[in-house]
Amino acid sequence: AAVLVCLVTSNRLRCSCLVSSNRLQEKHVKDEQIEHWKKIVKTQEDLKELLNKMVGTKERVKELHQQHKEASEVKPPRDITAEFLVKSKHRDLTALCKEYDELVESQVKLEEKLQELEANPPR
Repeated sequence: AAVLVCLVTSNRLRCSCLVSSNRLQEKHVKDEQIEHWKKIVKTQEDLKELLNKMVGTKERVKELHQQHKEASEVKPPRDITAEFLVKSKHRDLTALCKEYDELVESQVKLEEKLQELEANPPR
């Protein structure tokens, strides 16, 4: 609500309309709440995207593990091509597992960030 202020000076009546600072404060609080919820939604979207990557990576790990297992079943002495295939699959599997572990670390960080945002709304 606006406040009407009237002053009498030199036998003249002057009126001024002052905008309530209360309304401005309410708007500021609502703006902060909106920004806070936008951060929560963004973090949730990032987490969803990360979890989808993790599912895809886990599927690739399963496939690669099966290929490595099949390549390893060739009895020694293996020819050079078979040996290369085993070592190549092992290297790829190791790299993919490392990538998955990094995704898990990112997941933990995003979940912590989300919990912190949810626990500390603006006042």
